[in-house]
Amino acid sequence: LGAFHLQGLAKMEDTAVIDVYDPKLTALSNAKALCDQISGAKKHRISYIDDAKNLGDGYDFGINATTSGFRADSVIKTGHLAEQWVLEKILTQNLRQMDQIEAHFLRNQKIWVNHALREMDWLKKAKKDIKNESVISFATIGKDWSLACNLIHHLDLVNWLSGQKLLALDMSRLSTNWFKSKRAGHFETLGEVVARFEGGLKATFVSEADGNKRISKIITKTDVWHIDVFSATVFSDSGSRYSGEFTHQSTLTTLFANDALSGKALNLPTLDCATKTHRIFITAMLDHWNNSTNKQDIAVPIT
Repeated sequence: LGAFHLQGLAKMEDTAVIDVYDPKLTALSNAKALCDQISGAKKHRISYIDDAKNLGDGYDFGINATTSGFRADSVIKTGHLAEQWVLEKILTQNLRQMDQIEAHFLRNQKIWVNHALREMDWLKKAKKDIKNESVISFATIGKDWSLACNLIHHLDLVNWLSGQKLLALDMSRLSTNWFKSKRAGHFETLGEVVARFEGGLKATFVSEADGNKRISKIITKTDVWHIDVFSATVFSDSGSRYSGEFTHQSTLTTLFANDALSGKALNLPTLDCATKTHRIFITAMLDHWNNSTNKQDIAVPIT
């Protein structure tokens, strides 16, 4: 994912000094290979660094794309070096790491969390109608969509579309059978999670072993809306329709950088906003992991 962010930075029209830090030389080599595919990348001064001591300071913009277990340590090493940051989700694997991240950044820094659905033009347009109609309930159901990894995106989506904050999560119908995810050392599970938001709003999220591709259904006071991220379409039972394309990260990052460097606020949630949802999510996931595995781990291995 960090390599795709780098591709996005390489697409910037203005010439930039870009420092890429990763302690793994193989990761740096992969990032360079993908970056070199971008036309115009050579106009930037790009350095690949495997020791944080060789980083500069006073950067205008930074992106932290580590996996969740390393995020806090990475922020402590580098978070003070840039004025503005985009952090990847899942932010951390426990609340102590979350505390460390929030404590490290200064008040004058601008920090966003990459819940990228908020930056999709077709969703931005639909949001105005959906929020005006007042969201009553929300549901996302589909064949294995990596719920442990991706649920946080959908929780943020509900928060954004409805304007209501997450209050609690019910994991009682989430499977206790965890299996290895695509990323080494991390795990996934299936089942159902029920979320309770302000204003009596209830959201249900179901990831099944079999079935149809993931789709979300939103019931408002006056209509029913459907979100299909695979076709980048939002449509209502009454006939309203918004469509576009699911913008890839390498394109989104160019927009992030251009907006941040020109002094514009991103449409992503701020760190303060995102951590409120993350704290409830991580607490519930860690409890479920430990109850399922009969362990007392201090971190839940999801990313």
